[in-house]
Amino acid sequence: MARFWELSSRASGPAPRFAWSPITGVSRESQDETVYSFECVPFHNYVASDVVVHNCRYCFLPGTQISTYEGHVAIDRIFAESEATSKAEVRKIRNRKVLTHRGRWRNATKAFQHLYSGKILRIRPFYLPGLDCTPDHHVFASLGGKPVRKVRASELKLGDFLAVPRQRAGGNSTIEVKNLFADLDVPNYKHAVRLDLSRGRIRWSSERGRGIPARIRLTADLSRLLGYYCAEGSVNWHRRRANSGAVWFSFGAHEETRIREVERLLNEIFEARTRRSRQVNRVAVIASGASLATFFRSLCGESSATKHVPTAVLTSRNQDVLKGFVTGYFNGDGYLTRRRGNGYVLGSTSVSQRLTFGVAHLLLALGEVPRVYRSRNKTSYEIEGRTVSRSDDHMIHLFVDEASLDPEEIAWTSSNVRVLQNPDYLLIPIRSIEESDYVGPVYNIEVEQDHSYTANFMAVSNCQNADISQRRKVEGIEVEPQDVVRMTLEQGCQGLAYTYNQPTIFIEFARDIGMRARKAGLINIFVSNGYDTPETVAEMPKFLDCVTV
Repeated sequence: MARFWELSSRASGPAPRFAWSPITGVSRESQDETVYSFECVPFHNYVASDVVVHNCRYCFLPGTQISTYEGHVAIDRIFAESEATSKAEVRKIRNRKVLTHRGRWRNATKAFQHLYSGKILRIRPFYLPGLDCTPDHHVFASLGGKPVRKVRASELKLGDFLAVPRQRAGGNSTIEVKNLFADLDVPNYKHAVRLDLSRGRIRWSSERGRGIPARIRLTADLSRLLGYYCAEGSVNWHRRRANSGAVWFSFGAHEETRIREVERLLNEIFEARTRRSRQVNRVAVIASGASLATFFRSLCGESSATKHVPTAVLTSRNQDVLKGFVTGYFNGDGYLTRRRGNGYVLGSTSVSQRLTFGVAHLLLALGEVPRVYRSRNKTSYEIEGRTVSRSDDHMIHLFVDEASLDPEEIAWTSSNVRVLQNPDYLLIPIRSIEESDYVGPVYNIEVEQDHSYTANFMAVSNCQNADISQRRKVEGIEVEPQDVVRMTLEQGCQGLAYTYNQPTIFIEFARDIGMRARKAGLINIFVSNGYDTPETVAEMPKFLDCVTV
């Protein structure tokens, strides 16, 4: 047994205490030195020479954004979407590339999750969101401006720099529309719908128009149009009419130059016919065609909450393509305000975190360092007597000495920032480091070849995953009934659900937990197959609130 550090629930909030935990493994940390580490569950830490030592193998908190081929995705979502294995803590990742510390895209192969109780570090650089991780996690950093190397998060201090990798490898410069449409769910129309390919153009079989080019080269103009769409565009169609699709771009009635530019781009790239719809002080540019609407939806999303920078743009190394998207996006949804002192703020706001992080990714690839913020809003508000739901706002601010939002060519001159640059990295100075207690799930992923990825834009290591992938057993958590109740309260849960396998197999243990949980104000639910003995049923009223069969 080893004494370990955990958090207990008190009236004044979480407080640390010591308890005892079984040792499940001993490993040698180095082949060159006789240095050993214990492995303890459930909280993966122990006390050695009166010092708390963490042996956590999974190191980032939920919500940490990982840069993938499809845009930034929360690390806990990556785990949730991955394929389950015989080990509950380990899942296989299929068909997902991530950006590594070498600035190239490599396959992520495994995702990991487990419960952690102990200290975490909140590392905040200037400008960018920063990291919340366990102290032993390795990150790529420059200590005091020296060459970038892999260091433990606990070694970082003010004056050091976190490393943002410069993208070195690019994606495809041609979009194969047939491949883009191949995995789509086609609505169940009255008659079967298929894709027709003829004379270099592709269309849905029930579509009246000529469709769109089957192969489209990713140019600065196309990228600019995609930026306009992410800012001001939408798709519209009737669910049971395949030929009713249309793309809409909405502008103020005074934005004639932008309106004409979008009309020109739609005509030149897709040979699409456009029309205008006027409503009071707004003008919508509309291009009809189900294939055209499908193209924009597939590349960029269809709602304000799901829009994102297309993979082809996100992974491009062509500076004109990157600048084209940013230009279209800021032209459509950007604003320019004077900041305190000298200069201006070039900014944008979106309810899509994925879109905001994607635009920030493009700016970083252009050598610009934006400020990325999240404004937490009330979930609802009233307007004209109606209650309307509201999402958080995700914002980008780029500090500039001067800028122009002229529709013909957006341009800016960036203000000086406290950033070091070299051919491989942008080095962002650390603004603050805070230590706090945490109880909850933590995550990591494994990446082939480079064994690294980017978390909230920063290059990090995938921390001891060779050890994880070679484990031969599932790590169970040996707990007493009072421990289960305590952890449930610490997680802020409303109750407990007992499932997998049939919970009556462990009815005595479930009863002991449930009775304590009920006293603590928690609800208890059985997920059951319904095969319960009379003795088991007699125990249920003592603690159980609900059974679902």
